[in-house]
Amino acid sequence: MYQLLLIFHVFTGTFGLITGLVAMLVRKGPGTHAMSGRYFTMSMAACSMSALIMCLMHFNAFLLAIALFTLYMLQAGVRSIALLKNKQLSSPTVRDYLPLMIGFPLTAFMIGYPIYRQVMQQGSWKNVLLFFGFIMLVMLIQDVRLIRKTDAWKPGNKLWLRRHISMMGGTYIAAFTAFAVNNIQIGPVWLMWMLPSVVGSLLIQQSISKLTPKLKS
Repeated sequence: MYQLLLIFHVFTGTFGLITGLVAMLVRKGPGTHAMSGRYFTMSMAACSMSALIMCLMHFNAFLLAIALFTLYMLQAGVRSIALLKNKQLSSPTVRDYLPLMIGFPLTAFMIGYPIYRQVMQQGSWKNVLLFFGFIMLVMLIQDVRLIRKTDAWKPGNKLWLRRHISMMGGTYIAAFTAFAVNNIQIGPVWLMWMLPSVVGSLLIQQSISKLTPKLKS
Protein backbone atom coordinates (compact mmCIF):
# COMPACT_ATOMS: atom_id res chain seq x y z
CA MET A 1 0.00 0.00 0.00
CA TYR A 2 2.74 2.45 0.97
CA GLN A 3 4.73 1.73 -2.21
CA LEU A 4 1.66 2.32 -4.38
CA LEU A 5 1.05 5.62 -2.63
CA LEU A 6 4.68 6.57 -3.17
CA ILE A 7 4.45 5.86 -6.90
CA PHE A 8 1.23 7.88 -7.08
CA HIS A 9 2.87 10.69 -5.11
CA VAL A 10 5.88 10.85 -7.43
CA PHE A 11 3.69 10.73 -10.55
CA THR A 12 1.33 13.49 -9.43
CA GLY A 13 4.23 15.62 -8.20
CA THR A 14 6.03 15.29 -11.55
CA PHE A 15 2.85 16.07 -13.47
CA GLY A 16 2.36 19.10 -11.23
CA LEU A 17 5.86 20.36 -12.02
CA ILE A 18 5.17 20.11 -15.76
CA THR A 19 1.69 21.63 -15.78
CA GLY A 20 2.69 24.35 -13.33
CA LEU A 21 5.61 25.36 -15.55
CA VAL A 22 3.28 25.56 -18.54
CA ALA A 23 0.84 27.73 -16.57
CA MET A 24 3.65 30.13 -15.65
CA LEU A 25 5.11 30.42 -19.16
CA VAL A 26 2.00 30.84 -21.32
CA ARG A 27 -0.17 33.93 -21.69
CA LYS A 28 -2.34 34.42 -18.60
CA GLY A 29 -6.12 34.14 -18.83
CA PRO A 30 -8.58 31.67 -20.36
CA GLY A 31 -7.22 28.90 -22.54
CA THR A 32 -3.92 27.13 -21.98
CA HIS A 33 -3.12 28.96 -18.73
CA ALA A 34 -6.48 28.13 -17.16
CA MET A 35 -6.39 24.51 -18.35
CA SER A 36 -2.81 23.85 -17.21
CA GLY A 37 -3.62 25.64 -13.95
CA ARG A 38 -6.51 23.26 -13.30
CA TYR A 39 -4.29 20.25 -13.97
CA PHE A 40 -1.62 21.73 -11.69
CA THR A 41 -4.17 22.24 -8.92
CA MET A 42 -5.50 18.69 -9.17
CA SER A 43 -1.99 17.23 -9.33
CA MET A 44 -0.73 19.14 -6.31
CA ALA A 45 -3.87 18.36 -4.30
CA ALA A 46 -3.43 14.65 -5.03
CA CYS A 47 0.31 14.83 -4.36
CA SER A 48 -0.13 16.60 -1.02
CA MET A 49 -2.95 14.32 0.13
CA SER A 50 -0.91 11.23 -0.69
CA ALA A 51 1.98 12.76 1.27
CA LEU A 52 -0.31 13.28 4.26
CA ILE A 53 -1.42 9.65 4.19
CA MET A 54 2.15 8.36 3.89
CA CYS A 55 3.31 10.60 6.74
CA LEU A 56 0.57 9.18 8.94
CA MET A 57 1.37 5.60 7.92
CA HIS A 58 5.09 6.10 8.68
CA PHE A 59 4.78 9.07 10.99
CA ASN A 60 6.98 12.01 10.04
CA ALA A 61 6.05 15.30 11.74
CA PHE A 62 8.34 17.36 9.52
CA LEU A 63 6.95 16.16 6.18
CA LEU A 64 3.40 16.21 7.54
CA ALA A 65 3.74 19.90 8.37
CA ILE A 66 5.22 20.65 4.92
CA ALA A 67 2.35 18.83 3.20
CA LEU A 68 -0.23 20.82 5.18
CA PHE A 69 1.64 24.04 4.40
CA THR A 70 1.50 23.18 0.69
CA LEU A 71 -2.24 22.49 0.88
CA TYR A 72 -2.76 25.84 2.62
CA MET A 73 -1.07 27.70 -0.22
CA LEU A 74 -2.91 25.67 -2.86
CA GLN A 75 -6.37 26.31 -1.46
CA ALA A 76 -5.55 30.00 -0.97
CA GLY A 77 -4.47 30.31 -4.59
CA VAL A 78 -7.60 28.59 -5.88
CA ARG A 79 -9.90 30.55 -3.57
CA SER A 80 -8.29 33.83 -4.61
CA ILE A 81 -8.95 33.37 -8.32
CA ALA A 82 -12.56 32.44 -7.54
CA LEU A 83 -12.99 35.65 -5.52
CA LEU A 84 -11.37 37.67 -8.29
CA LYS A 85 -13.97 36.39 -10.75
CA ASN A 86 -16.85 37.02 -8.34
CA LYS A 87 -19.26 39.51 -9.91
CA GLN A 88 -21.23 40.28 -6.76
CA LEU A 89 -20.39 41.95 -3.46
CA SER A 90 -19.37 39.35 -0.93
CA SER A 91 -17.89 38.92 2.51
CA PRO A 92 -15.67 36.32 4.22
CA THR A 93 -17.19 32.87 4.67
CA VAL A 94 -16.22 29.69 6.49
CA ARG A 95 -14.08 28.82 3.44
CA ASP A 96 -11.93 31.85 4.25
CA TYR A 97 -11.75 31.45 8.02
CA LEU A 98 -11.31 27.68 8.32
CA PRO A 99 -7.85 27.58 6.67
CA LEU A 100 -6.73 30.28 9.11
CA MET A 101 -8.07 28.27 12.06
CA ILE A 102 -5.95 25.34 10.87
CA GLY A 103 -3.02 27.45 9.72
CA PHE A 104 -2.23 29.22 12.98
CA PRO A 105 -1.93 26.05 15.10
CA LEU A 106 0.16 24.50 12.33
CA THR A 107 2.44 27.54 12.31
CA ALA A 108 2.75 27.39 16.10
CA PHE A 109 3.97 23.80 15.73
CA MET A 110 6.34 24.65 12.86
CA ILE A 111 7.97 27.39 14.93
CA GLY A 112 7.59 26.02 18.45
CA TYR A 113 8.64 22.41 17.90
CA PRO A 114 12.01 23.24 16.30
CA ILE A 115 12.76 25.62 19.16
CA TYR A 116 11.96 22.82 21.61
CA ARG A 117 14.20 20.41 19.68
CA GLN A 118 16.95 23.03 19.64
CA VAL A 119 16.77 23.33 23.42
CA MET A 120 16.79 19.55 23.75
CA GLN A 121 19.53 19.26 21.09
CA GLN A 122 17.53 16.78 19.06
CA GLY A 123 17.25 16.28 15.30
CA SER A 124 18.87 17.94 12.30
CA TRP A 125 15.87 19.39 10.42
CA LYS A 126 14.72 21.82 13.09
CA ASN A 127 16.06 24.93 11.33
CA VAL A 128 14.37 24.00 8.05
CA LEU A 129 10.97 23.63 9.68
CA LEU A 130 11.49 26.89 11.57
CA PHE A 131 12.32 28.60 8.26
CA PHE A 132 9.06 27.45 6.67
CA GLY A 133 7.16 28.23 9.86
CA PHE A 134 8.12 31.90 9.65
CA ILE A 135 7.20 32.00 5.96
CA MET A 136 3.78 30.62 6.77
CA LEU A 137 3.36 33.07 9.64
CA VAL A 138 3.95 35.97 7.24
CA MET A 139 1.41 34.49 4.82
CA LEU A 140 -1.18 34.08 7.58
CA ILE A 141 -0.75 37.67 8.78
CA GLN A 142 -1.13 38.94 5.21
CA ASP A 143 -4.23 36.80 4.72
CA VAL A 144 -5.84 38.06 7.93
CA ARG A 145 -5.24 41.66 6.88
CA LEU A 146 -6.66 40.99 3.42
CA ILE A 147 -9.75 39.18 4.67
CA ARG A 148 -10.50 41.94 7.17
CA LYS A 149 -10.10 44.64 4.51
CA THR A 150 -13.58 45.78 3.50
CA ASP A 151 -12.52 47.01 0.06
CA ALA A 152 -11.08 43.59 -0.77
CA TRP A 153 -14.59 42.16 -1.04
CA LYS A 154 -15.69 44.45 -3.83
CA PRO A 155 -16.21 42.64 -7.16
CA GLY A 156 -13.04 42.11 -9.17
CA ASN A 157 -10.59 43.51 -6.62
CA LYS A 158 -7.11 42.85 -8.02
CA LEU A 159 -5.69 42.17 -4.56
CA TRP A 160 -6.98 38.62 -5.04
CA LEU A 161 -4.91 38.33 -8.21
CA ARG A 162 -1.80 39.28 -6.24
CA ARG A 163 -2.63 36.61 -3.67
CA HIS A 164 -3.34 34.06 -6.40
CA ILE A 165 0.08 34.63 -7.97
CA SER A 166 1.86 34.44 -4.61
CA MET A 167 0.10 31.31 -3.38
CA MET A 168 0.20 29.31 -6.60
CA GLY A 169 3.82 30.32 -7.01
CA GLY A 170 4.48 29.14 -3.46
CA THR A 171 2.81 25.82 -4.24
CA TYR A 172 5.05 25.37 -7.27
CA ILE A 173 8.10 26.17 -5.13
CA ALA A 174 7.01 23.40 -2.75
CA ALA A 175 6.81 20.93 -5.63
CA PHE A 176 10.20 21.98 -7.00
CA THR A 177 11.76 21.81 -3.54
CA ALA A 178 10.61 18.21 -3.12
CA PHE A 179 12.14 17.39 -6.50
CA ALA A 180 15.39 19.19 -5.68
CA VAL A 181 15.83 17.58 -2.27
CA ASN A 182 15.46 14.10 -3.77
CA ASN A 183 17.41 14.58 -6.98
CA ILE A 184 20.00 17.35 -6.56
CA GLN A 185 22.98 16.80 -4.29
CA ILE A 186 24.64 20.20 -3.84
CA GLY A 187 26.03 21.26 -0.48
CA PRO A 188 24.22 20.55 2.80
CA VAL A 189 20.68 19.16 2.70
CA TRP A 190 19.19 22.29 4.27
CA LEU A 191 20.39 24.31 1.26
CA MET A 192 18.14 22.39 -1.13
CA TRP A 193 15.23 22.84 1.28
CA MET A 194 15.64 26.61 1.61
CA LEU A 195 17.24 27.85 -1.62
CA PRO A 196 14.20 27.27 -3.90
CA SER A 197 12.02 29.32 -1.53
CA VAL A 198 14.49 32.22 -1.47
CA VAL A 199 14.97 32.31 -5.25
CA GLY A 200 11.32 31.55 -6.00
CA SER A 201 10.05 34.27 -3.66
CA LEU A 202 12.24 36.84 -5.39
CA LEU A 203 10.90 35.76 -8.80
CA ILE A 204 7.31 35.95 -7.56
CA GLN A 205 7.84 39.46 -6.20
CA GLN A 206 9.45 40.47 -9.48
CA SER A 207 6.44 39.19 -11.41
CA ILE A 208 4.02 41.03 -9.14
CA SER A 209 6.07 44.23 -9.40
CA LYS A 210 5.83 44.15 -13.19
CA LEU A 211 2.05 43.88 -12.89
CA THR A 212 1.71 46.58 -10.20
CA PRO A 213 -0.16 49.08 -12.42
CA LYS A 214 -2.61 46.35 -13.43
CA LEU A 215 -3.11 45.12 -9.87
CA LYS A 216 -4.53 48.37 -8.56
CA SER A 217 -8.21 48.10 -7.66
